Amino acid sequence: MADLIQNVVEQIPYTIPWWQRLFKSWERAPERYYRRLNTIVDMFEWYCQDHALVYIQTMLPALGGAVLALLSFDWDDVARGFLRPSGPYARKSLVFDPRKAKWEWEIPELGEEIGKRIPGAKLIKASKIWGKTRFLWVIDGLIQRVLYYFLIIDIVTEFLYNWSSAVLRALSECGAAYYARYGCYGDSGREGWHQLLLGGFQTEVVHQPGPEAGFVLEGGWIRFLRPGAALFSYTLAPVFPIECRLRWRLVVKTDQDEIIDVSPWARSWREDEKTAMMVARVWKPCRIAPFAYIDYSTCYTMFQCLDVVAIKA
Repeated sequence: MADLIQNVVEQIPYTIPWWQRLFKSWERAPERYYRRLNTIVDMFEWYCQDHALVYIQTMLPALGGAVLALLSFDWDDVARGFLRPSGPYARKSLVFDPRKAKWEWEIPELGEEIGKRIPGAKLIKASKIWGKTRFLWVIDGLIQRVLYYFLIIDIVTEFLYNWSSAVLRALSECGAAYYARYGCYGDSGREGWHQLLLGGFQTEVVHQPGPEAGFVLEGGWIRFLRPGAALFSYTLAPVFPIECRLRWRLVVKTDQDEIIDVSPWARSWREDEKTAMMVARVWKPCRIAPFAYIDYSTCYTMFQCLDVVAIKA
């Protein structure tokens, strides 16, 4: 599918200003939505139902980001509102249409609303010559309709992803007997397997496991004495050479090389994919540890940055 999209993109002229971002977004959409869905499932796996206040506190910033994304607009939206002839519209007006049911009303495009109120817009819309381009605006309306639904899906999934991520990173331990956060430690940037640290001198350990925890920390390993769960969140930060890149995924394995769980790919050069986070469910007594599997690297050195490690059984 990615190759097909790339072939289509190469045939589109560079005179269309937004096509590159649009097709790159579509190309990355399946993996982006998989990452978001994976994090939402992890939130339910972590099972934090006894801390309802955490859900409320973490929802508000994520909801604010979603509202801002809905209200944002670009210069081409303003131009579209200014130039579009009277008649064809792709989005609803700021005023409810009494001929439509309330559930059919949609979020207005603020850029177009601003554009059609710019002085001179009414003269262009009323022009008979400009009115002959109406069929082009009908096509544009259909394209905008498709992009509108794509936008809604993207914003809703991003809101759920941001909310889930915030819940998993929340200060509340949700019953975790071991809870540690922060700290960056040097490592080689070579491709292959790298065991990740569970803590160190830079790490703040909020809770240490007691005798009834159900697991024991053994250096960089966790020995589960009964079924449990472990939340891991790490970022691999490139160090040398400058602007080198890493692509990797978080893998939880047993000391018998049995893979318990695998995270989506993380990429150091993409702001929204730098961090790998997941909840690994352990269904039987065993000894596990988090690893980073790097399949692409131009770095000689890097930092292992521990964001959160929480364990409960």
